[in-house]
Amino acid sequence: VSGTPLLLVELENRAQTTISLVHFNISTGTGRELYTEHNDCWINLHHLFYGYPASYKSDDSNDNKNNDDSNMSFVYGSEKDGFMHLYHFNWNVNEQGPATMSEQLTNGTLITESIVKVSPKSNIILFMGTDTEEAPLERHLYSTALIGSAANAQKLTKLTKESGVHNLTVNGNLTRAIDVYSSAAIPPTVTLCSLSLNESNDLSKIQLLYTAVLPERLTPFIRPPELSEFKGP
Repeated sequence: VSGTPLLLVELENRAQTTISLVHFNISTGTGRELYTEHNDCWINLHHLFYGYPASYKSDDSNDNKNNDDSNMSFVYGSEKDGFMHLYHFNWNVNEQGPATMSEQLTNGTLITESIVKVSPKSNIILFMGTDTEEAPLERHLYSTALIGSAANAQKLTKLTKESGVHNLTVNGNLTRAIDVYSSAAIPPTVTLCSLSLNESNDLSKIQLLYTAVLPERLTPFIRPPELSEFKGP
């Protein structure tokens, strides 16, 4: 708001049954609840939040704001339907009352673990997630539309292909990424990747930067563990 910093705080009661996202006025100290969620059993604290001025339009040629800087947006995580999903909210700094949820960005059995990058200009959000139905022991990089996810042709896309646990860092213009990856059969490796978030939605390897053990040395001497599944009583 004309250069004035905004303070948003996530608050949770001691019983961890109610969580709130509150906007505090820095000058007066008064608070405004933008979002509140209650569960009689338990609510997990999390860091799934990204806020930005709503005036950062996806069709803008740069990231400069227009003159109306009182309208804000944020992405926030919630397990209210049983899975940690991402939701998009809009709010106005000069108004009162809670923020308005505009749409749900993720759904199904996929849980969000961290937000990697949000680009209002490109209308894209990148996040790390685990599909509890397809691969509950793995973590992958996903992309989806920031606005218009439900009807947008750009649907939820899994960008990492190798089975295992990935942890990615992406540069500002969404063209390069560092992938720290490991699995039951492969020790930790660090790879520089090329990222393409257009119709191809491709993440391709450029250069291996580090590996704990070279594959040709690993295979003859170490047998990877075998994972078994069994049904409980």
